[in-house]
Amino acid sequence: MLIKRFIGVSLFLLFYMCPIGAQSPPAQQNVIKPIPKQDRTTTSGTPTKTGQHEKNPANHQGTANKPTIPAEEQKPRVENDTPKSHYDYEAENLKIQRQLSKSTKTIAYFTIALVFVGVFEVIVFLIQVFLLRGTLKATKVAADAAKESAQVARDTLTSTRRAFVSLKHITAEPVMISRGLEGDQEAQHWMFSPCWVNMGDTPTKKLTISINHKVFDNEIPPEFDFHYDNRPNAITNIPMAIGPKGEVICGAFGLHYIRIIKPLQDLQTRNLYIWGEAIYNDIFSDEIHCTRFCVKMLFLGQQIVGKHNVPTFIHYDRYNCFDEDCDEQS
Repeated sequence: MLIKRFIGVSLFLLFYMCPIGAQSPPAQQNVIKPIPKQDRTTTSGTPTKTGQHEKNPANHQGTANKPTIPAEEQKPRVENDTPKSHYDYEAENLKIQRQLSKSTKTIAYFTIALVFVGVFEVIVFLIQVFLLRGTLKATKVAADAAKESAQVARDTLTSTRRAFVSLKHITAEPVMISRGLEGDQEAQHWMFSPCWVNMGDTPTKKLTISINHKVFDNEIPPEFDFHYDNRPNAITNIPMAIGPKGEVICGAFGLHYIRIIKPLQDLQTRNLYIWGEAIYNDIFSDEIHCTRFCVKMLFLGQQIVGKHNVPTFIHYDRYNCFDEDCDEQS
């Protein structure tokens, strides 16, 4: 704003101090003055009275012989009008030249001033560009920080409120049947029921559950993969949905007591392994979440159902993971 005012004042003084045009001295006018009418003269050019002219016939005859020019036909005599002494053109011209010189110097001073003003404006512009660059850089940093903060807040909201599915427990219950007239009951099958729980505050999306089991001699071989396709006893891709803080029984299966469970219970040389996985999305994004588990069944004798010990399930050291950890174990 100060620069604009300074430039305006400079231009005003420039146009004010400079004359629009030097006054030129008035042209010397040619004044035509008519010759006054003269009386008749004699040959000698001296005026005579009328009476005397009549008395001197010789003079009359001499003047009569000369042609007379009418007054209106006489050409006027042109004379230069000499200027008056108080209107000195040379002094006025010298005054105008001095004023022009003074105006030229003033223009030169203001031109130099405008050059300095232009240089100052360039410097101010460069400073403004430098400051603007720093401001833009700081703004970008602040915007990135705000974006990162928003992403952290969203990730926090997603991680704390999204659906989170895991295996809660597996229930093993014998299926009793009556034998003989006395009505003695005997276990024919054992039902294994995996219980899944959603520990998040939002429901699941596109949840599918797969379950499988197998009896191994001693431990699972290290090269064993826990796939479900084309595997016996596999229950694959069961569509399911679990609400916030909800539970669901999914993937239940039964095993014959006499052929499978009783040898495991008596000999304890073979082990039953149960594994499964849940694939689902949450409501905040299309990210695929995965939960896997693998448990080993043991008969420790702490729980008794009728005449039968209830098995206990412990987590195996493989195939127990969530999300990214499952990718590393695949």
